[in-house]
Amino acid sequence: MNVWLQAIFLVASSKKGVSSNQLHRMLGIALKSAWFMSYRIREAMRENGLAVFGVDGGVVEVDETFIGHDKTIKPKGEKKGRGYHHKNKVLSLVDRNSGQARSIVVDDVKASTLAPIIRANLARDERCLPALRP
Repeated sequence: MNVWLQAIFLVASSKKGVSSNQLHRMLGIALKSAWFMSYRIREAMRENGLAVFGVDGGVVEVDETFIGHDKTIKPKGEKKGRGYHHKNKVLSLVDRNSGQARSIVVDDVKASTLAPIIRANLARDERCLPALRP
């Protein structure tokens, strides 16, 4: 219990977080134990629930982007291109009032794919955009 409390203190009090390697060195425990402890502590500190965005008419920013290199679509060794078809598609939502953000990997960036995800994550409000109403 003493080691757990020390680990919780180190994780909670550090400004930029503590790596498992650092916990391993500072607490004198096995690296595997330090990883397990840091994982459990971070899970306990995580904000619970997937609350909807835009409560009380707040502003929500929604944007999609292309990140990385999806090797299942464009295997290594093929000619490199500047297009986006071989990249992972990511949808991000940011609540301007609370500062919370959520990113979701999607199959494509078509409106038919994105609209249900956006509807599920936005608060049910009459001020919602007409295009997103069912």
